[in-house]
Order: sequence, then C-alpha cells, then structure tokens
Amino acid sequence: MSGKTSFTPEEVQNIALIAVRNNQSRIREEYEKILNEKLKEQNEVFEAYQRQYLEKQYNMQEMPYYL
Repeated sequence: MSGKTSFTPEEVQNIALIAVRNNQSRIREEYEKILNEKLKEQNEVFEAYQRQYLEKQYNMQEMPYYL
C-alpha cells in the first residue's frame, strides 16, 4: 500500500450517513430556534393589538390586572 487509507463502501456509507444526520440535527435546531423567535414576536404584536383594542373598546386608561 502507498500509505493512503481506503474505505470500504459500507464505511463510506456510514460516514456519509453520520454527516447527513449531524447536518439534519443542526438545521432542525436552527429552524426551531427561528420559528420560536417568530412566534414570540407574533404573540407580542397580537397582545399589543388586543390591549389597544380593549382600551378603545372600554375607554380605559389602564387595563385591569387580570388582562
């Protein structure tokens, strides 16, 4: 042999499979992080809209503690 490592087809397949799984996990984590941030932003906007609506609806200066 000339010092080069050669891999069997099964070893190459396993290496590729591990790389794909690692990449999928990283992408899934990144996706879920972004999704949660967007949902949080959307919820904050919705809450602000609801507060404004209720203030106008009931002509209230301050919202009751339970809202």
